[in-house]
Amino acid sequence: MMPYGELSANIHAFLGSYALLLTTAALYLLVNTFALHFRWQSRVFSVCLTLGCVFVLMGIGDTLIDTVTLSKMAGCIVRLSVAELVLVLFMLTVLVVIFYIFLRIGRKDMITKESIKESLDALPDGVCFYRENGTPLLVNVQMSSICEELFNSGIMNVNSFVQRLKDGNFCSNAVLVNTRRPVITVKTADGQVWDFRESSLLVKKTTVNELVAYNVTKQYQLNRRLKERNRSMNEIGERLRSYNKEVADTAREKEILNATIRVHDDLGRALLMLRKYLVQPYEQRNREELLMLWRFNTEVMKNETAPIGPGSNWNLFIRSAENIGVKVVHHGVIPKEENNKFVLIAALSECLTNVVKHAGGNRIDIETAQTSSFVLAKITNNGMPPKEKIKEAGGLKSLRTIVERSGGKMTIESSPSFVMKIMLPRGEAEKYGEN
Repeated sequence: MMPYGELSANIHAFLGSYALLLTTAALYLLVNTFALHFRWQSRVFSVCLTLGCVFVLMGIGDTLIDTVTLSKMAGCIVRLSVAELVLVLFMLTVLVVIFYIFLRIGRKDMITKESIKESLDALPDGVCFYRENGTPLLVNVQMSSICEELFNSGIMNVNSFVQRLKDGNFCSNAVLVNTRRPVITVKTADGQVWDFRESSLLVKKTTVNELVAYNVTKQYQLNRRLKERNRSMNEIGERLRSYNKEVADTAREKEILNATIRVHDDLGRALLMLRKYLVQPYEQRNREELLMLWRFNTEVMKNETAPIGPGSNWNLFIRSAENIGVKVVHHGVIPKEENNKFVLIAALSECLTNVVKHAGGNRIDIETAQTSSFVLAKITNNGMPPKEKIKEAGGLKSLRTIVERSGGKMTIESSPSFVMKIMLPRGEAEKYGEN
């Protein structure tokens, strides 16, 4: 094998340059091993590897400078064959490459300044650390972007930046939403909403301030929707309270109307019985029955007992009319709905009073017909026709109220004879006369 000393100067220069590059790489790895605080085993290996590269480099370099008086390192290199020297350089190269890969893999699992900066830059929120005098120590990309959008400049002093946020002096169409401590809320021109919060950290007996900008766009939109819904619910609540008041007023009016109708009907029957009593011969008069009826009406007027109206008993009403001397003739079918039956009996009661008091008749005819949706009734009498158009007041007015609140219609014809027509819906309706 050819010894290394017999090689040409060009080959010596090439091998020396390669050894120099290898030594530079070993020094780079040595510096990173100590800078990244690797374990002591890695540090020792890095030192040994660097010393080996330096030894080979110095030996090759001495052979190039002086070939007469060689140093010990140069003598060792010269005594090596070309193959042995190439093998040494190859082994050093493999060790450098392996240790470089080891450092890259180990560096990924270590926390370094660069990794901290990369992690903060990857955050969707803005982060800024600064001293008490406002000098920024670390500002991530998001915080810089927010500052650039709001003020068209970077963060030079964080205290000034926070004060400008509170003042709302923005260069864009941003809006200051909230300034209540410790939160400052800003809505940028693109619709994003940021909450800026300040806090303090104690690092090695040194106070470090932190400013964080949280993206609260979704929370802000949900909060606005919630406020709108609350406002809508309040309006609905007000309408419900108003409706409840109207329902209470309507129920009270209904009770008053029912009481008025019952008292009106009872007094009307009492007056009609009194009239019949007066026109009868003396020996046919039933004084006890008349006194009992008037005593009952007096107690009703004093509120000592609840008034009992005609209710929905059709046959009871007909017998009551016959006691007064009026015959009720019915053509058709009696409605099955209690409410419709009550309305028709109330109409017959009013017609009974009017036919005796005003028309001087003794017969009432009622025709009823039913469809799938309505009940139709036509009421006439054999009394004298009205001399003029009937004006609805008192009992007729109350009767119309009952019919219309039951969902029906009532019409009255005065000429050529008295005719009352009522149309009522079939099915569920508001029930009058029941407490």
